[in-house]
Amino acid sequence: MVSPLLYGQSKITNESIIYSSDTSPYKKEITSSTFFEVETFLPVFKSTLDTAKSPKLEIFYYFGKEFQKVSTDVSYTGGNESLRKYQDSLYWANYNGDEINGSCLYTILFDEKLKIQEIRIVKRGGYNNSKFDYDGLIKKILLSTEGKWKKTKDTHSENWYFTMGRFRVR
Repeated sequence: MVSPLLYGQSKITNESIIYSSDTSPYKKEITSSTFFEVETFLPVFKSTLDTAKSPKLEIFYYFGKEFQKVSTDVSYTGGNESLRKYQDSLYWANYNGDEINGSCLYTILFDEKLKIQEIRIVKRGGYNNSKFDYDGLIKKILLSTEGKWKKTKDTHSENWYFTMGRFRVR
């Protein structure tokens, strides 16, 4: 019997490279993780940390044939707790079924004006869509947050913004 936690799981690949040089006593590391969509198993994004270049994690979104760097300098107006309360209120207003105590990881891709361009589910835990289209409801709720996001830095030159979050499927 398959565990309910394995339903519709995407794969997450991780790779790590450690290198050092004779001129530097410090080891440098490149760590990269690629996340894939639950339904299609297509790449969604990858995170890369190259300590030789920068101490900051970089995010690259998959645009059909290639990965392109995106900014993560975006947040929900009112903060994460406000977003969770908003999600919960719409979830219970649109679903009167069994309580399943699951969750999913989702991504939202925004354009330069913070209009939502794409929402993807990258990992599910504790549920699948065989009884109810939870993913469809989650995407509908997240899409309704458009206009409630803000840039956290004054970066007008960015073309794409990205966020990842957890949605509780109660």
